Amino acid sequence: MTNPTPPTPPPSRISGIVRALPVLAWNALLSLIGLLLIAANGEIYYRVKLPFVAVSKPRHFVEDVGYLYKPHAEVRSTNLSEFWTISRANSLGFLDREPLPPQRTAESCHIAVIGDSFVAATQVPIEAKFHVRLEHEARRKLPNLDVTTSAFGRGATGPVNQLPFYEHFIQRLEPDLLVLVIVYNDFWNSSALLSDELYPFRQFALTMAHAVRSTTGEIRLRPPQRRSDAELAFLEPGEVGISSWVLSKSFLARIVYRHITDRMASMPSRNPRNESGKCICCSKTSSGNKFSDNHEFWVHFLKDDLHGPCKDAFEFLGFSLDKFQQMARRDDASLVVLATDTLRVNPESKETNDHGFHLLTRKLTEARGIPFIDLYDYVARQGGQVEDGRFALDRHWNNQGHQWAAEALLEYLERNQAVCDTYSADASTP
Repeated sequence: MTNPTPPTPPPSRISGIVRALPVLAWNALLSLIGLLLIAANGEIYYRVKLPFVAVSKPRHFVEDVGYLYKPHAEVRSTNLSEFWTISRANSLGFLDREPLPPQRTAESCHIAVIGDSFVAATQVPIEAKFHVRLEHEARRKLPNLDVTTSAFGRGATGPVNQLPFYEHFIQRLEPDLLVLVIVYNDFWNSSALLSDELYPFRQFALTMAHAVRSTTGEIRLRPPQRRSDAELAFLEPGEVGISSWVLSKSFLARIVYRHITDRMASMPSRNPRNESGKCICCSKTSSGNKFSDNHEFWVHFLKDDLHGPCKDAFEFLGFSLDKFQQMARRDDASLVVLATDTLRVNPESKETNDHGFHLLTRKLTEARGIPFIDLYDYVARQGGQVEDGRFALDRHWNNQGHQWAAEALLEYLERNQAVCDTYSADASTP
């Protein structure tokens, strides 16, 4: 009797996987080739379409001041959709024309503009910035004043951080008018502790002069310290090591990186609260020790119902206004505050902020008798919308915004020509 053939055992799962490996490898290879082709097409497309994608802001340390642009360095700025600008820093480390000799500024009505990124204005060419436009408009409409201008702007700073600009760069120009440009985030910037809590990538305490309070309660300015390249690399994450090489070589990689970092930067709400939503500045009388929105925060703040770093920020900001006013009076100059439209409409959340930092700034300036130019009011009187004066994504001023700022300052000059009378071309006295 013939024995039946035993049944063939089913293939094991392992052997099936082994047989499938070539197919999986080919699929993976084809997918990789497809991705590389897509990336290559994207790289070619962006290289043809865009002038450049890499932002370049070479830094230079100035004793007692902090990190400015490297003198004469090329500065490139773009948000990859609305502007691509290439400017050159002047010999002082600011994005402006070369400073005029003191002999020229002493013979003119010289206006020195001080501020943050709205003054540095990397989004537009130097000739399009509002202080340059002001100079041209004044020569046309107020030729007797012989107006000259200069700008001292450094992004991510507040008035406290900008105080050393005057003694180190501006005083020798013998300005007749100081224009201090105030923006929405200048409140947080006034306290290094508060700023670093809300904007950890800026690290004011590392890079710029900042205010501190002594054990006796006295406010003083602490100079910055020079930092190593490794410490400064923290300010621009992803810009070191192999990622730096890839980003410097690939347009596509730079665009992907920029979109990711921009999204991460815009995700958290930059209100004075920690990750749990608890207000880090509230007093014990604040309802629930939490604020539901910016409006509620400012209502409590205007009632002097805060403490901690927010109270310090308020007093440090007042300290900086006092110092600017003292230096201006000492040198026979006038001081005016130009409040950007961001004090009335938050550029990040687009919330109306009429009861917030706008009123706080007015409170501080009125107590000191400092003239206050409200750009929001000026734009409204012209029948404009402040949103039309900003880049949609970047939120800084576009050409229209700079034009409005120049016009608002020109209007102030027309009504207050006495700030320039000493140097008027028509004046009978020297």
